[in-house]
Amino acid sequence: DVSLRVAGEVTEDVVGRRLVRMSQAAYCTRAYAERVTDNGGEGLHLIGWHEPEEATTANWVKESCYPRATLRHRVSELVPLITLAASGLGMAYLACNLGDRHPDLIRAPFQQPLPYRSIWLLLHRDLRNTARVRLFVDFLAERVRARRNEFWVAGTR
Repeated sequence: DVSLRVAGEVTEDVVGRRLVRMSQAAYCTRAYAERVTDNGGEGLHLIGWHEPEEATTANWVKESCYPRATLRHRVSELVPLITLAASGLGMAYLACNLGDRHPDLIRAPFQQPLPYRSIWLLLHRDLRNTARVRLFVDFLAERVRARRNEFWVAGTR
């Protein structure tokens, strides 16, 4: 009845509050980062989501800090995305709170983090005045907001 959701906007019939905004950046291994030059990603590979297998680019690639990079691999889940990037097979856009914690990944050079989604705290309308639910929701909101610098990183455009 209470949930945390990562989303741009929330439109369902729920009571919600945006707790923090998130940043994202391209991540890769240290060895892969040595190949990155300030040329818009030419000669580099990005790991994408759900794009058709024959596609070599996508709108998000063209709007990224590496518009000349080639879309090389596709995944449908977060764990394979991180695994491919950590294996040195290309760069993957990740929320900074995930990418910054991974021991085998660094932020790729020549970029600024980009705005991503937000973390929302949601609950059903009929619970918003229930004391024990309000206590929990306020506690959780305070804990997440206290760590906002892990989600929205310095230098985000």
